[in-house]
Parts: sequence; structure tokens; C-alpha cells
Amino acid sequence: MFALGYVLMEEDLADRNFLERFTVGIEKVEQCLDGRIDGAAKTPDWAAGICQITSEDIRSRIPWPQKFAAHYLPWRKRVFQIAILAGGRVQSLIDR
Repeated sequence: MFALGYVLMEEDLADRNFLERFTVGIEKVEQCLDGRIDGAAKTPDWAAGICQITSEDIRSRIPWPQKFAAHYLPWRKRVFQIAILAGGRVQSLIDR
């Protein structure tokens, strides 16, 4: 999940307006993702060593909106529902 978040931020695919409007602490999450907190950027290469999946496979898990235009909005709604549920877990990891 961290690697996916890293790619979304790195490639400017995250909806910044949504994140700034409906979430709290996105700056701290970005600091965690790019390694400013613990010195380890949460790149797909970083995650590949942990998850036993290639970094290319991790990057391919991100559906590009332009390829899935008809399904993008329902997908986006579901992804952010999951992200909001996971947010407490991520925050607890960051606060350690």
C-alpha cells in the first residue's frame, strides 16, 4: 500500500484537492512515503523486497484513469473508501 501511495504521489496521480479537503495529515503521509521520516522511501523497489512481487507488478496495479475512463469514478470512490479506513492504521505507524 505504501508503494502504491508513493507512485500516486510521484507521478502526480493523487487528487490533491480531494486529499487537502477531506483528509488530515497528508503532508506527514507524504513525508513517510518519500523517506523523510525514517530514511527509506517507500518505492515499488523497496516494497518488492518485502512482498516478493516485482516492482513492475506493483506499478501495474495502478489503473490509469485514461485507460478506464468509464470505470474511473466508481473505482476512485472505492479506493478512497479503503484509504480512509486504512488511514488510521497508517497514522498509527507514522506516530510510532
